Amino acid sequence: MNNSTKNSTENFFIIVPPSFEELALKEITFKWPLIIDLFSRLNNLPNESEYVENIKTMEKQIQIEKQIEQIYGGLLISLPENMGYLLNPILKIPTRILMRLTSFKCRDFPKLYNKIRKFPWNKYLKGQLPSIEASAEKSRLHHTGRIIETTKEAILNYYQGQPPSKKSLEEVKEINIENFSIYIRFENDICTVSIDTSGEALYKRSYKKFVNEAPLRENLASGLLLKLNEFIDFPEGEGKMLIDPMTGSGTFIIEAALFNTLNFTREYSFTLFPCFKKYISNYQTLQTLQTLHSSADDQLHHLQYQKYLAIDIDDKTITSTSKNFELLKSLNLNSIPIKLIKADVFEMSYVNLEPLKKVIIVNPPYGIRIKLELKFKNKVNFFQKLITTLLDNFKPNIIGIIVPRDISYKQFKLPTNILSLSVFPFIHGGLKLNFIIYKVI
Repeated sequence: MNNSTKNSTENFFIIVPPSFEELALKEITFKWPLIIDLFSRLNNLPNESEYVENIKTMEKQIQIEKQIEQIYGGLLISLPENMGYLLNPILKIPTRILMRLTSFKCRDFPKLYNKIRKFPWNKYLKGQLPSIEASAEKSRLHHTGRIIETTKEAILNYYQGQPPSKKSLEEVKEINIENFSIYIRFENDICTVSIDTSGEALYKRSYKKFVNEAPLRENLASGLLLKLNEFIDFPEGEGKMLIDPMTGSGTFIIEAALFNTLNFTREYSFTLFPCFKKYISNYQTLQTLQTLHSSADDQLHHLQYQKYLAIDIDDKTITSTSKNFELLKSLNLNSIPIKLIKADVFEMSYVNLEPLKKVIIVNPPYGIRIKLELKFKNKVNFFQKLITTLLDNFKPNIIGIIVPRDISYKQFKLPTNILSLSVFPFIHGGLKLNFIIYKVI
């Protein structure tokens, strides 16, 4: 691991849902100036400081995409240690963020034990034994159970030589050990040791308390919203409204409204690292922020909606979702213009909305976890009827809809003025799905 100088960097592996790698890369690109801004505040670096200016110059000269290695299931990026930590409250698409601690060639357990035992764990642990996860591929050491036990024994032996202070041991009692994880990965006899900087999975936002049946994970929703945005090309200055006609617990609406905000409503494990202690005061100051203003504003503004309309048919869902929307007020954000109404989208007539461009995003029931009504002949008929109903009721400009992959969307008989722009395949909860984007011409 590099020394903690201001120019040293560490390797961070940003875990993202498979298929969402490019979207996660795009989010980092959009938010790169925000990442720099937050980093400069954490380190008491004025915006005009030489270090930050060097990063901004680098940003102008080199495309951010070229600095990031895209791997199946994630992104690998080299950043100053504290900058990497701050990806947690900024980014919405990742599942968690790991920091690479060390890497070495290893073909026997005694070497693994000695390498782990000699690592300076007191920089990241306070005396606790973290959760250990191991994987092995094309390596002599392939017994993951023994890898885990060897790692645990080595860390415990390290504590014997470097006993944690009484204060640290007292603090450990307050720590949720499950939120501290070490990852040991063997590939071609190379052992890579990483530590989780996130704690709980990042899609657990903490600002949505009430969840309804078959919800979509928050980070997937953010990714789909960013995908949808690729095809929104409304004239500059024209406002737009996001409509979710089967809103459930309001995931799409909430993720769209908060995409550009910082999530300091939950804890992250990096804040409990002993090496981060000297930054805690500045970090607590950052926690008073919800948004940052920077040169990214123009790009991020393009991702924002002026109004939101959420619709659902179920009384209990409306009650719980209204509570989720109420919780947004506790974030001290400017008033978010969300309207929630109870209605059956199939029974509605044309809704005369304000003169805004209308974007619909919907995660309808698939007939798997939530059964479809008997009035529909089959799944194709249901989705076909849903799309045509949305066209009639809302006169949208863009529609994004999730459809199971076992349904042939090419069989949909739709009006000639609706054009399929994109089909984005992804998996959620083991279900193979397509996110289909239509444009009304």
